[in-house]
Amino acid sequence: CGQSKLDPVNPSLSHVLEFLQDGLDKGLSPNTLRRQVAALASVINWKGYKSISHHPTIRSFLRGATNLCPPVVHRYPTWDLNKVLVALTKPPFEPLQSISLHLLSNKVAFLVAITSAHRVPELAACSVRQDLCFPFG
Repeated sequence: CGQSKLDPVNPSLSHVLEFLQDGLDKGLSPNTLRRQVAALASVINWKGYKSISHHPTIRSFLRGATNLCPPVVHRYPTWDLNKVLVALTKPPFEPLQSISLHLLSNKVAFLVAITSAHRVPELAACSVRQDLCFPFG
C-alpha cells in the first residue's frame, strides 16, 4: 500500500482483486487467499457489505481460484498406528513360535521402519535378495 500510495483501510475492489491475483500468480493456494481475505475483512469496511468476503466479485474470484488450483487429494488413506500395533500382537502375527518366516519378516520390517528415522532406500538395503548379499570373511 505504501509503494502504491493506497489507503490501506479503504482500498478499492480492483486493488483488492489485484492483491489476490498477485498472490495466486505467486503460487498461493486458494485457502491461503481465503485467509488473506479474512484478515483484510478485519480492517476493511465496504458500505453495503457485512464483510469484504461477502462481496460477490471477491467470492467469484475465490471460487475461480479454487477451480484453477483444486485442493490436493491425498493418495494414501490415513491410518491409526495404534490399531496396527495391536494387530501385530494378535494372530496371524502371534505367537512368534508358530508364524511363518514371511509374516515374521514383514512384522520385523514394519517395526524397524516405524521406529527408525531411515528413509525407504536405506530400509531397502536390508533386503535378503541374493544379488544384494555378499558373504562375510
